Amino acid sequence: MSKQILVVEDHGVLLELLGRSLTLRGWNTILAGSGVEALKKLEDYLPNVILTDMRMPAMNGIELVQILKGHPVYRRIPILWSVGPLLARSGSSALQQAVTISLPSLSRSL
Repeated sequence: MSKQILVVEDHGVLLELLGRSLTLRGWNTILAGSGVEALKKLEDYLPNVILTDMRMPAMNGIELVQILKGHPVYRRIPILWSVGPLLARSGSSALQQAVTISLPSLSRSL
């Protein structure tokens, strides 16, 4: 069974870098440049894990995770965060809520 990861990142160079790096490590990568694009990709793919940026225009990582955790199938996919240092230090209650939403599914799957 192939390991499949959905990478969601709005910076094209970083998205390509992450995709290539994960591919070299044996992952089948699905790349999405936004939260909206990620939701469209999920119509065709069911990855083993999702790696998402937190700070994106239109739909940020927190909003994406809230949508995913409300879906009967997608809620079971573990989600890893790509969090910039400023957001991580901000103590954002939205960030804390999103991490609380995501961690239970990650611990069950790994």
